[in-house]
Amino acid sequence: MSNYKNYIGWLIGSFVLFPLLLHFYSTYSINKNDGKRHYQSYINNSVAIKIKIPNNIRKDKIRTIIFKPDYYLTSYNRSGSNNGTMDKLIFYNAEYKKYFAITVFDFLMKYGQTKINLIKTVINDKELFITVNQEDLSNPKYGTKENPVLVFNYKGVEKTIMVGVGNDGYLLLEPTQQEYKHNVITYLTYIMPKEEFEQRFGKQ
Repeated sequence: MSNYKNYIGWLIGSFVLFPLLLHFYSTYSINKNDGKRHYQSYINNSVAIKIKIPNNIRKDKIRTIIFKPDYYLTSYNRSGSNNGTMDKLIFYNAEYKKYFAITVFDFLMKYGQTKINLIKTVINDKELFITVNQEDLSNPKYGTKENPVLVFNYKGVEKTIMVGVGNDGYLLLEPTQQEYKHNVITYLTYIMPKEEFEQRFGKQ
C-alpha cells in the first residue's frame, strides 16, 4: 500500500506539479512581451538610412566591426531550457555619432559558417541601406557600444549583398521580408525590457 501511494505521489509530481512549476517559472521569470501584436507598429515607425560600414582591416589592427554572439531564453521544459541565437555585428558611424548593430536571430549555419560571419566578410567598407526604428535612433539611451541601435533589415547600395558558393552559385545575405519580421518579433518579445515595451505600446 505504501509503495502504491509513493507511486501515485510520483505520478502526480512528475506529470502534474512539475509541468505546472515549469509553466509558472517560464511565465514569470522569462521576459515575454506581445511582440506579434505590435511588430507592425515598430516596423511602420522605421526608416531606411544610408551609412558606410567601416573598414575592418586597419593598419593598427584594431577591429572596427565587433562580432558579438549571444543567445536568448524562450522557455523551460523537462529537458532544460530552450534557447535561441542572437548574433550582432557592432560598428560606429561618425555621421550619426552612434553605434549600430546588424542583428540576426536564429539563422545559423550556411555552408559551414554562421550567417553573421558570411555577412561580415561581404559588408566590410561598403555602403548599406539599413532600416532602423526612428524612436531608437532619436533615443540618447541607444547608440552606445553597450546598447547600439539595432538593425534588423539591410540592403546593399550598389549591389545586392550576397556571397558566391559552389560552382556559379550565390547565397543571398540580405534579410527576406519573413526574416525581417522574425527579427523584429523576437526582439520585441524576448529582448526589449518590459518597462520600455509598455512605455511604447501600452500595458499588455
